Amino acid sequence: MTARNSLKRLVRARMRKTGESYSSARRYFHTEDYEMTNTTNQLQPGLWPDWVEGHPWLVSLLTKAEAEARNRGDTRCDHFHIALAFLDLGPPVSGWLEMLGLDAREVREDTVEILGMNAEVTFGANRHEAWMARGERARGARRNDNPVAECPLESVDEIYTGELLELARAEAELHGDAVDERHFLVAVAVLLFAGSPPSVDALRYLTGLSSTEDTSYDVRVDDDREWMRRLAASHGADPAMFPYDIHGTRP
Repeated sequence: MTARNSLKRLVRARMRKTGESYSSARRYFHTEDYEMTNTTNQLQPGLWPDWVEGHPWLVSLLTKAEAEARNRGDTRCDHFHIALAFLDLGPPVSGWLEMLGLDAREVREDTVEILGMNAEVTFGANRHEAWMARGERARGARRNDNPVAECPLESVDEIYTGELLELARAEAELHGDAVDERHFLVAVAVLLFAGSPPSVDALRYLTGLSSTEDTSYDVRVDDDREWMRRLAASHGADPAMFPYDIHGTRP
Protein backbone atom coordinates (compact mmCIF):
# COMPACT_ATOMS: atom_id res chain seq x y z
CA MET A 1 0.00 0.00 0.00
CA THR A 2 1.39 3.41 -0.94
CA ALA A 3 2.00 6.12 1.61
CA ARG A 4 -0.63 8.27 -0.13
CA ASN A 5 -3.29 5.58 0.21
CA SER A 6 -2.33 5.00 3.84
CA LEU A 7 -2.64 8.72 4.49
CA LYS A 8 -6.09 8.75 2.92
CA ARG A 9 -7.16 5.95 5.23
CA LEU A 10 -5.84 7.89 8.22
CA VAL A 11 -7.69 11.02 7.13
CA ARG A 12 -10.95 9.15 6.57
CA ALA A 13 -10.62 7.41 9.95
CA ARG A 14 -10.26 10.82 11.58
CA MET A 15 -13.30 12.11 9.64
CA ARG A 16 -15.38 9.24 11.02
CA LYS A 17 -14.25 10.00 14.57
CA THR A 18 -14.51 13.78 14.56
CA GLY A 19 -17.05 14.60 11.84
CA GLU A 20 -14.53 16.96 10.21
CA SER A 21 -14.41 17.68 6.49
CA TYR A 22 -11.69 15.96 4.45
CA SER A 23 -9.66 19.16 4.13
CA SER A 24 -9.82 19.84 7.87
CA ALA A 25 -8.82 16.28 8.77
CA ARG A 26 -6.01 16.39 6.18
CA ARG A 27 -4.60 19.55 7.75
CA TYR A 28 -4.30 17.68 11.05
CA PHE A 29 -1.96 15.11 9.50
CA HIS A 30 -0.12 17.80 7.57
CA THR A 31 0.96 19.46 10.80
CA GLU A 32 1.28 16.38 13.00
CA ASP A 33 4.80 15.32 11.95
CA TYR A 34 6.10 18.85 12.48
CA GLU A 35 4.53 19.12 15.89
CA MET A 36 5.82 15.74 16.97
CA THR A 37 9.41 16.86 16.32
CA ASN A 38 8.96 20.04 18.34
CA THR A 39 8.54 18.68 21.84
CA THR A 40 10.35 20.04 24.87
CA ASN A 41 12.35 16.78 25.11
CA GLN A 42 11.54 16.68 28.81
CA LEU A 43 9.27 14.20 30.53
CA GLN A 44 6.40 15.52 32.57
CA PRO A 45 7.47 15.16 36.21
CA GLY A 46 5.91 12.46 38.34
CA LEU A 47 4.45 10.30 35.57
CA TRP A 48 7.15 7.68 35.00
CA PRO A 49 9.17 5.30 37.21
CA ASP A 50 12.29 6.92 38.66
CA TRP A 51 14.60 4.39 36.97
CA VAL A 52 13.60 5.69 33.52
CA GLU A 53 15.84 8.76 33.99
CA GLY A 54 18.90 6.51 33.81
CA HIS A 55 18.10 5.53 30.21
CA PRO A 56 18.44 8.58 27.91
CA TRP A 57 17.06 6.81 24.84
CA LEU A 58 13.97 5.77 26.77
CA VAL A 59 13.48 9.32 28.08
CA SER A 60 13.51 10.55 24.48
CA LEU A 61 10.99 7.89 23.39
CA LEU A 62 8.61 8.56 26.27
CA THR A 63 8.79 12.29 25.57
CA LYS A 64 7.54 11.50 22.07
CA ALA A 65 4.86 9.23 23.54
CA GLU A 66 3.66 12.07 25.77
CA ALA A 67 3.47 14.29 22.68
CA GLU A 68 1.42 11.61 20.90
CA ALA A 69 -1.07 11.64 23.77
CA ARG A 70 -1.32 15.43 23.94
CA ASN A 71 -1.64 15.81 20.18
CA ARG A 72 -4.67 13.51 20.33
CA GLY A 73 -6.24 15.25 23.28
CA ASP A 74 -5.78 12.24 25.56
CA THR A 75 -5.31 12.87 29.25
CA ARG A 76 -3.54 9.57 29.92
CA CYS A 77 -0.45 8.17 28.21
CA ASP A 78 -0.46 4.43 27.64
CA HIS A 79 1.34 1.66 25.75
CA PHE A 80 -0.43 2.53 22.49
CA HIS A 81 1.02 6.05 22.54
CA ILE A 82 4.43 4.50 23.16
CA ALA A 83 3.94 2.18 20.20
CA LEU A 84 3.08 5.16 17.98
CA ALA A 85 6.27 6.93 19.04
CA PHE A 86 8.30 3.77 18.38
CA LEU A 87 6.81 3.31 14.91
CA ASP A 88 7.93 6.83 13.96
CA LEU A 89 11.58 6.51 14.98
CA GLY A 90 13.02 5.85 11.53
CA PRO A 91 16.28 3.88 11.09
CA PRO A 92 17.19 1.39 12.40
CA VAL A 93 13.64 0.67 13.61
CA SER A 94 12.08 1.24 10.20
CA GLY A 95 14.52 -1.25 8.63
CA TRP A 96 13.75 -3.88 11.23
CA LEU A 97 10.01 -3.45 10.77
CA GLU A 98 10.40 -3.79 7.00
CA MET A 99 12.38 -7.02 7.41
CA LEU A 100 9.68 -8.29 9.75
CA GLY A 101 7.03 -7.62 7.10
CA LEU A 102 5.34 -4.79 8.98
CA ASP A 103 3.91 -1.75 7.24
CA ALA A 104 4.56 0.84 9.95
CA ARG A 105 1.96 3.23 8.51
CA GLU A 106 -0.76 0.57 8.63
CA VAL A 107 0.18 -0.49 12.16
CA ARG A 108 0.13 3.17 13.16
CA GLU A 109 -3.31 3.62 11.63
CA ASP A 110 -4.65 0.58 13.46
CA THR A 111 -3.20 1.88 16.72
CA VAL A 112 -4.79 5.30 16.25
CA GLU A 113 -8.09 3.49 15.63
CA ILE A 114 -7.69 1.57 18.89
CA LEU A 115 -7.00 4.79 20.79
CA GLY A 116 -10.18 6.28 19.37
CA MET A 117 -12.25 3.26 20.40
CA ASN A 118 -10.70 3.25 23.87
CA ALA A 119 -11.52 6.92 24.29
CA GLU A 120 -15.09 6.37 23.20
CA VAL A 121 -15.56 3.63 25.78
CA THR A 122 -14.30 5.83 28.61
CA PHE A 123 -16.44 8.84 27.69
CA GLY A 124 -19.68 7.28 28.89
CA ALA A 125 -22.86 9.33 29.03
CA ASN A 126 -21.13 12.67 28.41
CA ARG A 127 -19.65 11.45 25.16
CA HIS A 128 -20.38 14.54 23.08
CA GLU A 129 -18.89 16.94 25.62
CA ALA A 130 -15.89 14.67 26.09
CA TRP A 131 -15.19 14.54 22.35
CA MET A 132 -15.38 18.31 22.20
CA ALA A 133 -12.99 18.65 25.13
CA ARG A 134 -10.61 16.14 23.56
CA GLY A 135 -10.58 18.10 20.31
CA GLU A 136 -9.93 21.38 22.09
CA ARG A 137 -7.14 19.82 24.08
CA ALA A 138 -5.51 18.44 20.92
CA ARG A 139 -5.69 21.79 19.17
CA GLY A 140 -4.25 23.49 22.23
CA ALA A 141 -1.33 21.06 22.40
CA ARG A 142 -0.45 21.72 18.77
CA ARG A 143 -0.68 25.50 19.19
CA ASN A 144 1.41 25.84 22.32
CA ASP A 145 5.17 26.21 22.40
CA ASN A 146 5.23 24.24 25.64
CA PRO A 147 2.44 21.64 25.56
CA VAL A 148 3.85 19.97 28.69
CA ALA A 149 2.98 23.05 30.71
CA GLU A 150 -0.21 23.99 28.89
CA CYS A 151 -1.69 20.50 28.40
CA PRO A 152 -0.38 18.30 31.22
CA LEU A 153 -1.26 14.62 31.27
CA GLU A 154 -3.19 13.28 34.22
CA SER A 155 -1.63 9.84 34.44
CA VAL A 156 0.11 6.90 32.80
CA ASP A 157 -1.52 3.50 32.46
CA GLU A 158 0.40 1.56 35.09
CA ILE A 159 -0.56 -2.00 34.16
CA TYR A 160 0.24 -2.52 30.46
CA THR A 161 2.60 0.43 30.13
CA GLY A 162 4.40 -0.57 33.31
CA GLU A 163 4.80 -4.10 31.99
CA LEU A 164 6.16 -2.82 28.69
CA LEU A 165 8.76 -0.65 30.40
CA GLU A 166 9.79 -3.47 32.72
CA LEU A 167 10.17 -5.79 29.74
CA ALA A 168 12.48 -3.31 28.03
CA ARG A 169 14.51 -2.85 31.21
CA ALA A 170 14.82 -6.59 31.79
CA GLU A 171 15.95 -7.12 28.20
CA ALA A 172 18.56 -4.36 28.53
CA GLU A 173 19.83 -5.75 31.83
CA LEU A 174 20.10 -9.21 30.30
CA HIS A 175 22.60 -7.79 27.81
CA GLY A 176 24.28 -5.34 30.20
CA ASP A 177 23.03 -2.24 28.39
CA ALA A 178 20.92 0.84 28.94
CA VAL A 179 17.52 0.58 27.24
CA ASP A 180 17.54 1.41 23.54
CA GLU A 181 15.56 0.57 20.40
CA ARG A 182 16.93 -3.00 20.27
CA HIS A 183 15.57 -3.94 23.66
CA PHE A 184 12.37 -2.07 23.05
CA LEU A 185 11.62 -4.03 19.88
CA VAL A 186 11.71 -7.21 21.94
CA ALA A 187 9.51 -5.64 24.60
CA VAL A 188 6.89 -4.28 22.20
CA ALA A 189 6.71 -7.32 19.90
CA VAL A 190 3.47 -8.71 21.33
CA LEU A 191 1.80 -5.33 20.81
CA LEU A 192 3.05 -4.93 17.23
CA PHE A 193 2.39 -8.55 16.24
CA ALA A 194 -0.87 -9.17 18.05
CA GLY A 195 -1.54 -12.89 18.17
CA SER A 196 1.69 -14.13 16.59
CA PRO A 197 4.98 -12.35 17.24
CA PRO A 198 8.32 -13.61 15.86
CA SER A 199 10.43 -15.66 18.20
CA VAL A 200 12.46 -13.85 20.83
CA ASP A 201 15.66 -15.33 19.40
CA ALA A 202 14.83 -14.07 15.91
CA LEU A 203 14.24 -10.56 17.21
CA ARG A 204 17.49 -10.61 19.15
CA TYR A 205 19.43 -11.74 16.10
CA LEU A 206 17.78 -9.14 13.88
CA THR A 207 18.71 -6.30 16.25
CA GLY A 208 22.24 -7.55 16.92
CA LEU A 209 21.58 -8.53 20.52
CA SER A 210 22.58 -12.10 19.69
CA SER A 211 25.16 -13.48 17.27
CA THR A 212 23.34 -16.80 17.05
CA GLU A 213 21.83 -16.88 13.59
CA ASP A 214 18.04 -17.03 13.53
CA THR A 215 16.36 -15.59 10.44
CA SER A 216 12.94 -17.08 11.15
CA TYR A 217 11.30 -13.65 11.16
CA ASP A 218 8.19 -14.92 9.41
CA VAL A 219 7.89 -18.20 11.31
CA ARG A 220 5.38 -17.33 13.97
CA VAL A 221 4.10 -20.41 15.70
CA ASP A 222 3.78 -19.25 19.32
CA ASP A 223 0.72 -17.52 20.65
CA ASP A 224 1.15 -14.47 22.88
CA ARG A 225 1.08 -16.46 26.10
CA GLU A 226 3.75 -18.93 25.00
CA TRP A 227 5.91 -16.10 23.66
CA MET A 228 5.70 -14.29 26.99
CA ARG A 229 6.62 -17.47 28.88
CA ARG A 230 9.70 -17.94 26.70
CA LEU A 231 10.74 -14.33 27.19
CA ALA A 232 10.22 -14.61 30.95
CA ALA A 233 12.40 -17.72 31.10
CA SER A 234 15.15 -15.97 29.14
CA HIS A 235 15.16 -13.21 31.76
CA GLY A 236 15.47 -15.73 34.57
CA ALA A 237 11.95 -14.99 35.80
CA ASP A 238 9.26 -17.43 36.83
CA PRO A 239 7.12 -17.83 33.66
CA ALA A 240 4.05 -18.38 35.83
CA MET A 241 4.50 -14.92 37.38
CA PHE A 242 5.62 -13.04 34.28
CA PRO A 243 5.90 -10.14 33.89
CA TYR A 244 5.05 -9.07 37.41
CA ASP A 245 8.21 -10.36 39.06
CA ILE A 246 10.94 -9.74 36.48
CA HIS A 247 13.10 -7.91 39.00
CA GLY A 248 11.90 -9.71 42.11
CA THR A 249 10.28 -6.59 43.53
CA ARG A 250 6.62 -7.52 43.49
CA PRO A 251 4.76 -9.97 45.74
